[in-house]
Amino acid sequence: MSSKFGKCPSCPAGSPEVRLYGSGVCAYHLNNPKDDQSKQKIVKTATVDEDKLLEKFYREQWELMPKYCENECGNRLLATTLGKAKFFICHIVPKKNFKSVMVHPDNRFFGCWQCHSDYDSKWTKAVMMPVWPLVIERFSGFMKLIKDTELKYLPDALRIIYDSTP
Repeated sequence: MSSKFGKCPSCPAGSPEVRLYGSGVCAYHLNNPKDDQSKQKIVKTATVDEDKLLEKFYREQWELMPKYCENECGNRLLATTLGKAKFFICHIVPKKNFKSVMVHPDNRFFGCWQCHSDYDSKWTKAVMMPVWPLVIERFSGFMKLIKDTELKYLPDALRIIYDSTP
């Protein structure tokens, strides 16, 4: 029996070719035949322009990076390359959902790897971190620049600030 590859008729438009099974569908649609996604299009998450903007943003922020974590944990921020520096540049609102402000200079704080991970893990954890007042201060500086279509992604912890500001 030879393997058959092609585009699954139930996958979103623009999907890559995959191994086809049964009646000519991918493994997912073989097991989920009612989930027809053929009318959807794959949305590319980042463009070349976005990548260039982010690269510029990270370079600029690296120049401003303090010696120690802004979450006051005492950890030193030592980055000898831009790749390492990116670990210490923490977006206040995630760049994947807030493209309108992903490179805004206030949409960041500087945190060690552990504090960055803690902040990104849960909003209930983030609001308890020592850096939270600084996050609110910086968020207030760019929040009205967030596109209306992106506001649905705003977590409750930041929505309160957004809604209470005229």
